[in-house]
Amino acid sequence: VVKQDYIKSFEYFKKAVDNGDLYALYWMGILYKNGQGVTQDYNKAYECFVKEIEFGIKSSLNNLGYFYADGIVVKQDIAKAIECYQKAAENDDSFALCNLGHIYEQGQGVTKDFSKACECYQKAVDLGNSSAKIYLTNLRKRMKWSKEKDNLILGGLRVSLVARFISEKICYFLQNKINY
Repeated sequence: VVKQDYIKSFEYFKKAVDNGDLYALYWMGILYKNGQGVTQDYNKAYECFVKEIEFGIKSSLNNLGYFYADGIVVKQDIAKAIECYQKAAENDDSFALCNLGHIYEQGQGVTKDFSKACECYQKAVDLGNSSAKIYLTNLRKRMKWSKEKDNLILGGLRVSLVARFISEKICYFLQNKINY
């Protein structure tokens, strides 16, 4: 059994990048972002993610979207975040699908759309993301509760409209009866 060692991991990823393995940029970016094995440095993490994408490797798109969504190192730009998440989702990135789901669920930079959020979460579930299953279940419960609440409100509205109609007819009848 090998003991987990983020410092060693970083050293190996750095050597891999120096030897031309650009996929290791993703892992260096993650370690910088989380401060594992190195001092946390969002600027260096961002640079790693951008560099990897510039070389045509798509694995950092979700993380880059996260930087744009939260305005870390860069100016917050939800449109760019969505673009990154969508490109990552096209490459079956289940985490990007969850992030898109959150954006649609919350209406962050887009019109709130629970159906689209459910689609994103379901695709992430299909890709094996266990967190997406929780998000999907919770959203479906919220949607059901919301529909039930709307039906109760509409039901109450219907009752109050009927009561108003009946009372108006009774008043009309009484007024006309009194005038005879």
